[in-house]
Amino acid sequence: MKYVFGLFGVLLFLSAPISVASECKTMESLRWLNGNWLHEDSEKKVSEEWGVVKSLYKDGILALEGKGEFYSKKDDSKSGESLRIIEMSGEIFYLAKISENKFPVPFKLIDCSKNGAVFGNDEHDFPNLIRYTLSEIGILDVYVGDNDGNGFMLQFHSQERL
Repeated sequence: MKYVFGLFGVLLFLSAPISVASECKTMESLRWLNGNWLHEDSEKKVSEEWGVVKSLYKDGILALEGKGEFYSKKDDSKSGESLRIIEMSGEIFYLAKISENKFPVPFKLIDCSKNGAVFGNDEHDFPNLIRYTLSEIGILDVYVGDNDGNGFMLQFHSQERL
Protein backbone atom coordinates (compact mmCIF):
# COMPACT_ATOMS: atom_id res chain seq x y z
CA MET A 1 0.00 0.00 0.00
CA LYS A 2 2.85 2.42 0.81
CA TYR A 3 4.37 1.61 -2.58
CA VAL A 4 1.16 2.58 -4.43
CA PHE A 5 0.87 5.93 -2.60
CA GLY A 6 4.59 6.56 -3.09
CA LEU A 7 4.37 5.88 -6.82
CA PHE A 8 1.24 8.04 -7.10
CA GLY A 9 2.99 10.89 -5.27
CA VAL A 10 6.03 10.70 -7.55
CA LEU A 11 3.82 10.70 -10.68
CA LEU A 12 1.79 13.64 -9.36
CA PHE A 13 4.98 15.58 -8.57
CA LEU A 14 6.48 14.91 -12.00
CA SER A 15 3.30 15.80 -13.88
CA ALA A 16 2.69 19.14 -12.12
CA PRO A 17 5.53 21.11 -13.78
CA ILE A 18 4.64 19.64 -17.16
CA SER A 19 1.03 20.87 -16.98
CA VAL A 20 2.11 24.37 -15.88
CA ALA A 21 4.78 24.55 -18.60
CA SER A 22 2.38 23.44 -21.33
CA GLU A 23 -0.18 26.09 -20.28
CA CYS A 24 2.47 28.77 -20.78
CA LYS A 25 3.18 27.67 -24.34
CA THR A 26 -0.24 28.30 -25.85
CA MET A 27 -1.71 31.57 -27.00
CA GLU A 28 -5.10 30.24 -25.93
CA SER A 29 -4.00 30.50 -22.29
CA LEU A 30 -3.85 34.31 -22.71
CA ARG A 31 -7.33 34.75 -24.19
CA TRP A 32 -8.52 36.35 -20.91
CA LEU A 33 -6.55 39.49 -21.83
CA ASN A 34 -8.84 40.13 -24.83
CA GLY A 35 -10.90 43.31 -24.43
CA ASN A 36 -10.78 47.04 -23.77
CA TRP A 37 -9.23 48.13 -20.48
CA LEU A 38 -9.19 51.57 -18.86
CA HIS A 39 -7.25 53.06 -15.93
CA GLU A 40 -8.06 56.61 -14.87
CA ASP A 41 -6.94 58.68 -11.90
CA SER A 42 -6.51 62.40 -11.15
CA GLU A 43 -3.29 62.67 -13.19
CA LYS A 44 -3.70 60.34 -16.14
CA LYS A 45 -5.88 58.17 -18.31
CA VAL A 46 -4.39 54.94 -19.67
CA SER A 47 -6.09 52.44 -21.95
CA GLU A 48 -5.14 49.08 -23.41
CA GLU A 49 -7.11 47.36 -26.12
CA TRP A 50 -6.43 43.71 -26.98
CA GLY A 51 -7.95 41.69 -29.81
CA VAL A 52 -7.61 38.07 -30.83
CA VAL A 53 -6.01 37.31 -34.21
CA LYS A 54 -7.24 33.90 -35.38
CA SER A 55 -4.92 31.56 -37.22
CA LEU A 56 -5.72 30.70 -40.83
CA TYR A 57 -3.66 27.52 -40.70
CA LYS A 58 -4.68 25.87 -37.44
CA ASP A 59 -7.40 26.09 -34.82
CA GLY A 60 -6.89 28.64 -32.11
CA ILE A 61 -5.23 31.99 -31.65
CA LEU A 62 -2.33 33.16 -33.78
CA ALA A 63 -1.65 36.30 -31.73
CA LEU A 64 -3.09 39.00 -29.54
CA GLU A 65 -2.88 42.43 -31.13
CA GLY A 66 -3.20 45.54 -29.04
CA LYS A 67 -2.61 49.18 -28.53
CA GLY A 68 -1.95 51.26 -25.48
CA GLU A 69 -2.69 54.95 -25.05
CA PHE A 70 -1.57 57.35 -22.33
CA TYR A 71 -3.09 60.76 -21.69
CA SER A 72 -1.61 63.15 -19.11
CA LYS A 73 -4.17 65.45 -17.54
CA LYS A 74 -1.39 67.72 -16.23
CA ASP A 75 0.05 68.84 -19.56
CA ASP A 76 -2.62 67.57 -21.95
CA SER A 77 -0.10 65.29 -23.71
CA LYS A 78 -0.79 61.96 -25.41
CA SER A 79 1.37 59.00 -26.35
CA GLY A 80 0.73 55.51 -27.62
CA GLU A 81 2.21 52.14 -28.28
CA SER A 82 1.54 49.21 -30.55
CA LEU A 83 1.44 45.84 -28.77
CA ARG A 84 1.58 42.20 -29.87
CA ILE A 85 1.71 38.90 -28.05
CA ILE A 86 2.90 36.15 -30.37
CA GLU A 87 4.13 32.57 -30.29
CA MET A 88 7.47 31.83 -31.96
CA SER A 89 9.33 28.52 -31.89
CA GLY A 90 7.29 27.22 -28.96
CA GLU A 91 7.73 30.35 -26.82
CA ILE A 92 5.49 33.37 -26.27
CA PHE A 93 6.68 36.95 -26.61
CA TYR A 94 5.18 40.35 -25.81
CA LEU A 95 6.30 43.06 -28.26
CA ALA A 96 5.92 46.77 -27.50
CA LYS A 97 6.63 49.45 -30.11
CA ILE A 98 6.64 53.07 -29.01
CA SER A 99 7.39 55.99 -31.32
CA GLU A 100 10.63 56.85 -29.50
CA ASN A 101 12.14 53.43 -30.31
CA LYS A 102 13.23 52.40 -33.79
CA PHE A 103 12.31 48.74 -33.15
CA PRO A 104 9.82 46.89 -30.94
CA VAL A 105 11.09 45.74 -27.55
CA PRO A 106 10.54 42.00 -26.88
CA PHE A 107 9.62 40.47 -23.53
CA LYS A 108 9.55 36.70 -23.11
CA LEU A 109 6.71 35.00 -21.22
CA ILE A 110 8.46 33.73 -18.08
CA ASP A 111 5.49 32.72 -15.94
CA CYS A 112 1.78 32.25 -16.37
CA SER A 113 -1.31 30.96 -14.64
CA LYS A 114 -5.02 30.67 -15.38
CA ASN A 115 -5.41 34.47 -15.24
CA GLY A 116 -1.92 35.89 -14.98
CA ALA A 117 1.15 36.36 -17.15
CA VAL A 118 4.65 37.71 -16.51
CA PHE A 119 6.89 38.87 -19.35
CA GLY A 120 10.56 39.69 -18.86
CA ASN A 121 13.57 41.16 -20.62
CA ASP A 122 16.69 41.57 -18.44
CA GLU A 123 18.56 43.33 -21.26
CA HIS A 124 16.11 46.23 -21.55
CA ASP A 125 16.72 49.38 -19.47
CA PHE A 126 13.15 49.84 -18.21
CA PRO A 127 10.97 47.97 -17.77
CA ASN A 128 12.40 44.50 -17.22
CA LEU A 129 9.08 43.00 -16.11
CA ILE A 130 5.49 43.38 -17.22
CA ARG A 131 2.98 41.43 -15.13
CA TYR A 132 -0.72 41.11 -15.96
CA THR A 133 -3.13 39.68 -13.36
CA LEU A 134 -6.90 39.42 -13.83
CA SER A 135 -8.83 39.30 -10.55
CA GLU A 136 -11.96 37.24 -9.96
CA ILE A 137 -14.04 40.43 -10.12
CA GLY A 138 -12.66 41.42 -13.54
CA ILE A 139 -10.03 44.00 -12.59
CA LEU A 140 -6.79 43.83 -14.56
CA ASP A 141 -3.70 44.74 -12.52
CA VAL A 142 -0.63 45.59 -14.60
CA TYR A 143 2.75 45.93 -12.90
CA VAL A 144 5.56 47.53 -14.91
CA GLY A 145 8.97 47.45 -13.23
CA ASP A 146 12.65 46.62 -13.13
CA ASN A 147 14.66 43.88 -11.45
CA ASP A 148 15.37 46.12 -8.43
CA GLY A 149 11.72 46.49 -7.42
CA ASN A 150 11.23 49.94 -8.93
CA GLY A 151 8.04 50.29 -10.89
CA PHE A 152 4.37 51.11 -10.84
CA MET A 153 1.01 49.38 -10.84
CA LEU A 154 -2.03 50.32 -12.91
CA GLN A 155 -5.49 48.94 -12.20
CA PHE A 156 -7.66 48.60 -15.32
CA HIS A 157 -11.41 48.11 -15.55
CA SER A 158 -13.08 46.40 -18.50
CA GLN A 159 -14.77 48.68 -21.01
CA GLU A 160 -17.38 47.88 -23.63
CA ARG A 161 -15.99 47.42 -27.12
CA LEU A 162 -16.54 50.54 -29.23
